[in-house]
Amino acid sequence: MLGHINFNSWKAGTSRQNVSVRFLYFQSKLANAIVARQIAKRYADRGIISISVDPGNTKSDLQRYARQRTGVEGLLISIVLKLLLHPTPFGALTQLWAGTMPEAINANGEFAVPTAQVVKCRSEVYDDELGRKVWERLEEEVKGH
Repeated sequence: MLGHINFNSWKAGTSRQNVSVRFLYFQSKLANAIVARQIAKRYADRGIISISVDPGNTKSDLQRYARQRTGVEGLLISIVLKLLLHPTPFGALTQLWAGTMPEAINANGEFAVPTAQVVKCRSEVYDDELGRKVWERLEEEVKGH
């Protein structure tokens, strides 16, 4: 299943080798949303607003490996990417909204997608026990730094 948290895959080793790069990518996006919600819960009383933001389908280096394909497959991927991807500056619009607009204060702990729409995220993001575990694991990872 893509997009769940597998703590064993967070460090180099067999567990990490047994999951795909795609899984790791989606796991990182889910963890980002979980952490944003945890920051909102933990620091709202200090006036800190935390919103997880999806920039959308923007042209970036994330597609660099897809562009390296050759032949018909490479041509098809190139055409699809040109049709689906927006210019990079469009990817910043939702982030700018989240960081500057007064109404964003009402989206603390939520998930924003293009263009500046607040939506509900996956149910795991709202799981306080999972949020606590992710937070504690991250605290452990940075201990001593």
